[in-house]
Amino acid sequence: MLICNLRSHATGGRRWITRTSSLVASASRCGSTVATQHPFVLPNRDESVLLGCVSYDPAVGSIWSMMRHYLRSAGGVPGFDFVLFSNYEQQVRALLDQDIDMAWNGPLAHVLCEAHAKEPIVSLGMRDVDCDFESIVVVTKESGIKSQQELQGAQLLSGAQDSPQAHVIPLFHLQSNQKLEVSVQAQNEDIGKHGDTALGEVKALEALASDDNQFQGAILSRMMWDRAIHGQLDSVKADRLLKNASVLEDVSIPKFDHCQFDALLSTTESCKLDSFYKGLHGMDMSDPAQEPVMKLEGIRRSWAKPRQEGYDIVRAAIGKMGLTAKRAQNFVPTGARTFSTTTSTAKHSDRLEPGKRIGVIGCGVAGLQVIRSMRARGYDVTAFDKANEVGGLWRENYANFGLQVPKQLYELPDLEMEEAKWGEVASGPQVQAYIKRFADKFDLNRAVELNTAIETVSSNADGTWVFQTDTGKEHAFDYCVVSTGMYSTYPFVPEVPNKDAFEGSAIHSSEFRHAESAKGKRVVVIGGGKSATDCATSAANAGAESVTMIQRRAHWPTPLHIAGLIPFHHVFLSRLGQALVEAKAGVYPGSKSIASMFNPVMGPIFALVEQIFAMQFGMKGGLRPKAGVVEDFYGFAAVQDGTFTRLRSAGRVDVKLGEIESFTPEGVRLNGEDIEADKVIFATGFTKDYSRIFEADIVKGLDAQKDGLYLYKRMLPPQVPHLAFVGSEAATIFNCTASGLQAEWLARTLAGETNADLSEEAIALEVSAFRDFARSWMPSTSARSGLVLLHQIHYYDQLLEDMGEDPARKSNPISEYLGCYYGKEYNGIVGQPSRLPVGGADTATAA
Repeated sequence: MLICNLRSHATGGRRWITRTSSLVASASRCGSTVATQHPFVLPNRDESVLLGCVSYDPAVGSIWSMMRHYLRSAGGVPGFDFVLFSNYEQQVRALLDQDIDMAWNGPLAHVLCEAHAKEPIVSLGMRDVDCDFESIVVVTKESGIKSQQELQGAQLLSGAQDSPQAHVIPLFHLQSNQKLEVSVQAQNEDIGKHGDTALGEVKALEALASDDNQFQGAILSRMMWDRAIHGQLDSVKADRLLKNASVLEDVSIPKFDHCQFDALLSTTESCKLDSFYKGLHGMDMSDPAQEPVMKLEGIRRSWAKPRQEGYDIVRAAIGKMGLTAKRAQNFVPTGARTFSTTTSTAKHSDRLEPGKRIGVIGCGVAGLQVIRSMRARGYDVTAFDKANEVGGLWRENYANFGLQVPKQLYELPDLEMEEAKWGEVASGPQVQAYIKRFADKFDLNRAVELNTAIETVSSNADGTWVFQTDTGKEHAFDYCVVSTGMYSTYPFVPEVPNKDAFEGSAIHSSEFRHAESAKGKRVVVIGGGKSATDCATSAANAGAESVTMIQRRAHWPTPLHIAGLIPFHHVFLSRLGQALVEAKAGVYPGSKSIASMFNPVMGPIFALVEQIFAMQFGMKGGLRPKAGVVEDFYGFAAVQDGTFTRLRSAGRVDVKLGEIESFTPEGVRLNGEDIEADKVIFATGFTKDYSRIFEADIVKGLDAQKDGLYLYKRMLPPQVPHLAFVGSEAATIFNCTASGLQAEWLARTLAGETNADLSEEAIALEVSAFRDFARSWMPSTSARSGLVLLHQIHYYDQLLEDMGEDPARKSNPISEYLGCYYGKEYNGIVGQPSRLPVGGADTATAA
């Protein structure tokens, strides 16, 4: 077994190793290097393709020696070579340091690369046997365990603690997804090889087959169980094993993918990736010269193309350990690759003729409204969603989730939410039922492809967008719309030291699906927003022994009813209320505001508002926020009905300020104090990462800042034409209304039926004005670029004016300025003929 620790010299930011040019004829870059290496000559890293492999068995060296022979000759990779590592962590480090060009990674190593890489990771392929790997739970017949739920409190064996199939993934599933507390003793053989040797599983199987086994079962891979019961493991007696144990069939652990070839996308020469990819996938099992090595690798028929969805459960398990992984991309050979949008002649001002194809990512409240508006303009629209039904985040979420505002503030255009009563704060299932009814009423489902995840999105030089799905299909579109939501993309869990030492369960709020799992438990909730208070409230009401909510600093909640009497939206969601907010914080760029007349009285008015809120929520001492109520609302908006405050007053929820220092075996440590916990819930929100789907050149063109994505009218990226974000980069109080007006504005704009100025200068000025406005007073958050919130009426006014619609939606001036604006005020706009004869466009009627 050969263990290599590569070293290289760095000069001018590039690693290189010199050679004596007189000994070897000069070769052109990437491809014409001689197939044999001359003795005493250091290889030129620019002209070699160096692969890293983990040597978990002596056969690994033999297999890759055969592969080297094939790749250097018939495979067309003359400079190919490999090095062996003793463990995956060293191999990942070598790849990230660019000491090797690519790595033959197991699933954990693949996700570790994604998590630690500072640039995109690209995958080149895998074996067909690596797809859909399966883990199982085996129980002893003596244990009497007949179902998954009876595993609660069970004592199980497992493979090594770094085995994805026999420890990490199944244990994560049982504890986090199924909320089962099990005691596991890992058989730590060959740590660092991530279960490749399966020696830990063999030890567990040996114990199950023995007479003195003290455990109730084991976590294993299906592959090793099958080998054991068929007598293929010399140390395990198959007959005794079958007599003592059996597979617990109602446990359904998600399948995952195993090994994958990974490389750094931007720093690895494209010709190296091309040559290796083509050589690998050019292997043919029917070729007698290639069949032996392919069989040694365990391949059944052929090398498989790369894919990423098979690692989602691995990413989730890694996420529980505090690492956030950016999904790798699938490599596409140069000949089949698309080109950067920056080379395209497309412009935002281009008119799109009826019949053109629109591709939409996401089928929540935004994606469905895009379908409705686009189809009304005669476009051929298709929306994709990885879920099995429409609804987005409303399809499923944390325990007892729902709206935080009355239902009339969350109604879709032209359809009343009959699922809830007037003024009622609708539950999540009620909202989901309403969304499905909306899709049915407007016949939107026929434009939807469910159970289909978008893997990559690229753009050709002619402006065509290509969606690569997890089903293996490609779809071409003339325009791309992203409608994946404002806050619910990828769960964010901060890194906290000593997480592995914690003996309880630590989950993200999105995994807290059943409140009863908190019954009798000591629960700690990390976070200070709506999801944090919701989770703390649900846990307390479910009978938790104790609930402690930890937030970095105090924030102002907004009462559903101010002073217990006045609905908050009657004050803040009228034109008068918006003018008060603008007089305090700032006027929305380009709006026709009457805010200036209120400037002299803003100090006393909002001092009174803060005093009322403080008394209403019992915010004293350190729990009274230092920030102003408006500014804080734009960073940490949350509306509360008083339930959380009552629980806190009754001592059923304790709120502490600070940032946890570390986990302890019994809980967490905060400000030097140990807080006991059985369950820790991270209500720490979500992150966005468009590099998971868009190719690198598109991501570069988006120019995302630390505080978000600054877009024209909160929709169009200035440097990437034929791309729009609807419902993804604009946060308002009426998200349904916002995404509906955005969808209609976009559809009419593409049809040439708006007054929107889409010149490069106008787009740049509008984006700059909003960026300066936001950064002048809003808290610095990752979503600041899209925060409209209490300025929403002026934002809607601008969209309506562009479309030639009257922004004054009330029947008289008094109600116009003093009355609350509800979603229903904007009925009758979507899909209607344009009132503007812009560009000679033919108007269209609603479909």
